[in-house]
Amino acid sequence: MLSKRSVVQVRADQKKPPRNPPRISIQQTGGGPVIESYSPSFGHPGTVVTINGRGFGSVQGDSYVTVLSAKDANTYTTWPATSWSDTQITVPVPLSMPFGKVFLAVEVNEQKSPDWHPFTVGIPPLIATYSPAYGAPGTPLTITGTGFGASQGSSYVTVLSAVTRSWIRWTPTSWSDTQITVPVPLDMPPGKVFLYVNVNTLDTIGTYAFTVGIPPSIGNYSPAFGDQGTVITFSGSGFGGSQGSSYVAAISATTGVAMKWPTTNWNDHQIVVPVPSTAPLGKYYLYVNAAGLDSIGTYPFTVGTPPAIESYAPACGAPGTLVTINGKGFGQSQGSGRVAVLSAVTNAWATWTPISWSDTEVVVSVPSNMPLGRVYLYVNADGLESVGTYAFTVGVPPQILSYSPLSGPDGTVLTINGRGFGDTQGSGYVTLQSASNVWTTLTSQSWSDTQIVVAVPTLTVTGLNYLSITTGGLQSIGTYPFIVQ
Repeated sequence: MLSKRSVVQVRADQKKPPRNPPRISIQQTGGGPVIESYSPSFGHPGTVVTINGRGFGSVQGDSYVTVLSAKDANTYTTWPATSWSDTQITVPVPLSMPFGKVFLAVEVNEQKSPDWHPFTVGIPPLIATYSPAYGAPGTPLTITGTGFGASQGSSYVTVLSAVTRSWIRWTPTSWSDTQITVPVPLDMPPGKVFLYVNVNTLDTIGTYAFTVGIPPSIGNYSPAFGDQGTVITFSGSGFGGSQGSSYVAAISATTGVAMKWPTTNWNDHQIVVPVPSTAPLGKYYLYVNAAGLDSIGTYPFTVGTPPAIESYAPACGAPGTLVTINGKGFGQSQGSGRVAVLSAVTNAWATWTPISWSDTEVVVSVPSNMPLGRVYLYVNADGLESVGTYAFTVGVPPQILSYSPLSGPDGTVLTINGRGFGDTQGSGYVTLQSASNVWTTLTSQSWSDTQIVVAVPTLTVTGLNYLSITTGGLQSIGTYPFIVQ
């Protein structure tokens, strides 16, 4: 079973705090406009922004899109809309708009939408990754991305400390358009900080959390679910020889509220904590805080006994395909239950409509508008979601039937037989995934719908590697091992 943690991991430690949000409270009575989404989130003057929501009114009339300056909470601008309906507004960024961050709202009949939404005029820099994820003062941090500029100039790296709630600039030691190296200042207090790069007055959108210090690490815990009173055992490192002021925190996936769960045993490698009798049923994300530092990443625990998916069939199919999900704990009737899927292509959630529902079997149809690609299935019954998930491919993926040889050194020519590979390679490719999760793309020598010939590249990780083929954006189901000697 593929664990849900490998599919989507909720990182409360990487939540993105607003940067200099306006300190304005908007009071609204029922029936006012609501912005549900908008795109894009940045763009040069002339960029067309599409705002989706409700309550905008069928015609614009005296309504308008208002924009608040991020620098001056008293400066407003009205952006003229080019189209207007009750659920969607199209508005271009005025050509005279200066670069920088602004906040969008919609006003209808003197009622403003309840939230301000950030938009950056211009193309801001982008942080793609950084490493390491934590380190003591003096640790060099490498930030990779795009749009940083060939040289630093007046640009800078700034962090928001979660401890002091203050902004601090870090001094880079190297700077290029795609990579910045910056050491953690020696006087930086331990704790979580949020990273930004500012180039030509434009901040990166969103941020990534970095921990100053060496945080505790959760290796695993068990069980994965249980009723109130269930005893959970954490294994890991860096918890501390005794609890002291350290604690275990649980964040409700339903309310977002964090609570401390009292422990009954604590040492540097193991913590024992019973689920409080007052904890409502549902999913929680667990953290260990030791000496003021949070563990990085989190693990979901379900209070209660969630439904369990044991199997489903088929493993793939075009929109309209009926999928039968077998398991237990679904409930005798659907009630408020539902089947939810997470698209690996769009990273968006969708609900599939059940055709039949019983305690051990649910039948759903793949929606006609579902994009092709892999999705991950969940069953939610009485507010509890199945633990773990199974991949289903929307569409008909390629299929590997056999290959030879079964092993060989770098340079080995591998012949893969199957179907659905496509008459020509196009954007298709063959990959090897090592046991340590290193992916290698193989160079093809010939490609047909039923046979592919590829060579194993030099420096491929030795040992057991797993073959897969991707064509038309669809990956073969299951995998076949090849031993690199």
